Parts: sequence; structure tokens; C-alpha cells
Amino acid sequence: MIIITVTSIILIALVAYAANRILSFKTFKICPLCAGVSGTWLWMLAVSALGYWPLEEYQLMLAAMMGGSVVGIAYQIEKRMPESFGMFHKLTQVVFGFIGVYFLIQLRWLEAAIFIILAAVPAAIAWSALGYWPLEEYQLMLAAMMGGSVVGIAYQIEKRMPESFGMFHKLTQVVLGFIGVYFLVQLRWLEAAIFIILAAVPAVIAWLNREKPHRDGSKVAALEKEMNKCC
Repeated sequence: MIIITVTSIILIALVAYAANRILSFKTFKICPLCAGVSGTWLWMLAVSALGYWPLEEYQLMLAAMMGGSVVGIAYQIEKRMPESFGMFHKLTQVVFGFIGVYFLIQLRWLEAAIFIILAAVPAAIAWSALGYWPLEEYQLMLAAMMGGSVVGIAYQIEKRMPESFGMFHKLTQVVLGFIGVYFLVQLRWLEAAIFIILAAVPAVIAWLNREKPHRDGSKVAALEKEMNKCC
């Protein structure tokens, strides 16, 4: 596994380096190391998803490479971003990227897509903030994608929450998330951060107040009674 991975990274990196030298890109340069790492985990993930390789044997190596790609992409974006792209933006991007990688490595495509889109949002907004992109032209599209992400995240959280996570919690989470999106798409960072944090509170409260799994305990007790009757 290690030999295949290292060989693939080196070969793809050499191809990227050769492409830079031969094609002589003026406005864009391919990072050979980035291409080697990203290209390797992309084809390995694809082969594993198709069932040709057992994913469990390659998960650790894939996770390491994908995590490195998240940080590497954030670094490359930072170099091309205006000064307004500060630590908050980069941290948000990296955190969402890591969560996206966590789901992607488990082939959970919907959750991975949601968080990868969210990881790209800070860069898109920061790029628009200094006029590189006219924010007015992209505002509706950004708001639509971010609103969809709010609902998608709420749905995914609900599936993993205890029964106490009812309609009130989900409604509160979605409403606060939409308000956070409203402020975020207008580059009002403080208000956006407040409401995004508040949107996570219902899930945290529901998780902390979850009932202990006493059902399993009752099943065990019932089985013990049956065994005592038999024996």
C-alpha cells in the first residue's frame, strides 16, 4: 500500500512538473506536490468506491492525504486572497474541509458535498469582498447554496440525534442557520458568527439531554430472566 501510494504521488507530481515546464503557464502554475497528493487519493478513493480495493485497508492513508490536501488548498487560496481573508476565514475553511473529508472517506457523498461546499464559501465571499467578483451577481446563488446546506446539515444531524431532538430543536436550528446565512452573504461577519454558533446549540442541548440507552439494559435483564427459568 505504501509503495503504491508513494509511487503514485511521485509519478503524478513529475507529470505536473513537466506540464508546467512544457506548457509554460503564465497566469497559473500547477503545484506538483499538490497534484501528486490530490491525484493519488482521488484515484484511490474512486477505485475503492467501485469495490476493486477494500476501503478499510486504505482509509488511514487516504485520510492523511486528504487532510493534507485540505490544508494545502487553504494555503494556496490564502496566497491569492486579499488581506481580508484572515484567520477566521481560513480556519472556517479548514474545519469544514476536514469534516467533508471525514464523510468522504466513508463514502457518505451527501454530507461530504455539503461540507465541501461550505468550505468553499469563505474563499468565495472573501474574493468578492474586494471586488474580484461582483458580490451582487453571486449573492443569490451563494444564499441558495448556503440555505440548502443549512437544511441538509439539520437533516443529517436529526438522523443521528436521540428522539428528544424533535421539531422544536430542528426548527430552531434551521431558522438560526438561515439568519446566519443572511448576514454571512452580506459580509457581516460578527452577526453571522453569532447566529451560526447559536444554530449549533439545539443539537448540543439535545445530545446532552439524551436518554441513557436503558432499552438494551432491559433486554439483557429479560434474557437473564429467561435463562434463569430455563436453568
